[in-house]
Amino acid sequence: AWSEDSAFLATKKNAYEEAIFRCEDERYELDVVLESNLSTIRQLERVMKEIQALPADQQKEYKLNTKNMHGASETIYRKAITRLYGDKVEDVFQAMRRDAVNAVPVVLRRLRQKQAEWRSAQRQWNRVWRDVNERNYLK
Repeated sequence: AWSEDSAFLATKKNAYEEAIFRCEDERYELDVVLESNLSTIRQLERVMKEIQALPADQQKEYKLNTKNMHGASETIYRKAITRLYGDKVEDVFQAMRRDAVNAVPVVLRRLRQKQAEWRSAQRQWNRVWRDVNERNYLK
């Protein structure tokens, strides 16, 4: 019987299998980045609609909860924005809290720009991954 205490024995992979697994890992990582970025875009679009629905005097007073961007996930949105801004992310969040009506469109534009860049990179990588899989499959 299997138990949690038993040692997990990984099967040895040959060089061909290793190349295929590496492709799968890279594909998965890029898919996660693209989907979390897209989710953040959608959420910030909802925030922008909320802001735009307010009267002009209330738009300036709008306070964005940067912890979860008024959405369901705390982690996905923060990671997506952190991926873009790195060390400066806290400055970005502070700007989004302080002046959402002006800061959110800037972040949204940058997210869309990166989404397009990453989609383009994905198309290029798909060719590479296809070649690797064709060279290594059934070997």
